[in-house]
Amino acid sequence: DSTAGYGSVFSAGIKVHRSTTRVYSDVYDSVYDDFPRSADSSQSMCASIVVGELVWLMYFVLFCASFVPSFEILLLMMSVQSILGQFFCVVAGVVLQFFVWTMYAYLFQSIALILLKFKSSIPNITKSWYYAFLDIVATNSMWGHWFLLWGTPF
Repeated sequence: DSTAGYGSVFSAGIKVHRSTTRVYSDVYDSVYDDFPRSADSSQSMCASIVVGELVWLMYFVLFCASFVPSFEILLLMMSVQSILGQFFCVVAGVVLQFFVWTMYAYLFQSIALILLKFKSSIPNITKSWYYAFLDIVATNSMWGHWFLLWGTPF
């Protein structure tokens, strides 16, 4: 009932009992967890998993919905006859996609900040929402045009 992190290095004679070691850690002393888990903690973990999955499901739905405005502009591009008009439709679709993702990032950030005020009463949703916000920001900075506002991530 212990977990050794990937790439952890243990000194000779080390014992790990009901504990977890981090990834790529060097363990020189034995690690013991003297606080047994109660039934409430397993229910809390189950609630945390359910809340996390619901937040990520909502994130997935928003991700899929984020392509609808750009798709509509690309459909408009098909009806435009001139090359210059088609070029502007493509540029407008890309810019619109960037603004939709930026709006999602600000929306998730606002909700995460509101949930931080209630962290003690609803801890599971706060952490899950914050992780979803970090994923939106990372995706937007790597694949979007976030660098135009904030600079490059490299």
